[in-house]
Amino acid sequence: MKALVNLMKYTGVMLVCLICSNVTIAQTQQKFKVFKKNPVPIVNNKLGIEYTSDPYEATKLDYHDFKEQGESRWAATKGDWYLKYKKMFDFRCKEPFLGGGVKYTKNDYRKTGYRFRLVNNQIIEDSIQFLINKYYYNNNDTLKKWNLAIGNSEPTNEKIIKRLGLEHFKFVITVFDSKKNSYFIDVPEAEQANDEMVVMRVFKYPADVDILLYNFEINNWEYVESVTVSGDHELELYVLQKFEPRYLKDCELKDEVKDK
Repeated sequence: MKALVNLMKYTGVMLVCLICSNVTIAQTQQKFKVFKKNPVPIVNNKLGIEYTSDPYEATKLDYHDFKEQGESRWAATKGDWYLKYKKMFDFRCKEPFLGGGVKYTKNDYRKTGYRFRLVNNQIIEDSIQFLINKYYYNNNDTLKKWNLAIGNSEPTNEKIIKRLGLEHFKFVITVFDSKKNSYFIDVPEAEQANDEMVVMRVFKYPADVDILLYNFEINNWEYVESVTVSGDHELELYVLQKFEPRYLKDCELKDEVKDK
């Protein structure tokens, strides 16, 4: 009888754990409102059009450019004023994420957003900058010693990434409806010599965002799904959880520091 009572207690504890586990999984799955668009957006990625969406293009977020301007010896306004504009973004997981956009073939309209270059291990990611430095600061003889390809043209991100192996990379682009979810801010500190005002695009939330993944076999972006998010941090959490969870460790560290 005692053994039966203990078994019932044990079974009860197991049921509670299973229920809690199922609730947690359900909550995780319901964290993002994910849906499919119809018709599916198709990207115009042909050369010669007004705007191409090259995944290898290293377009920086605006505040990264502002940082370089503030550090430049020729800058009209020196200093860390870029931090004011960085606060308008809430990325916490892995920087730098990139600015980017696509031009859909249907209705021929242009959409902008953020591009994520995701790498499946840290060694490959560290090698990107290593190879860039080797190419730019060494002659052909040294490159041969490193078993690196030589040529007259300067190395491109595409060449370096392909050398490291496309199987290690995922390019994801998150595309906003520009008319509904974007606005511009004047940046007087970054004013150019010709007195043209510099502007920065900022996205408004909540927003429905199209998610596209680059397919190396067809050399174009493929629509995955759309998601409703409340901010930059929630958007990057969605992208990383779905495509490359290893970056989430960086999120946890930054969130712990922020909470303190």
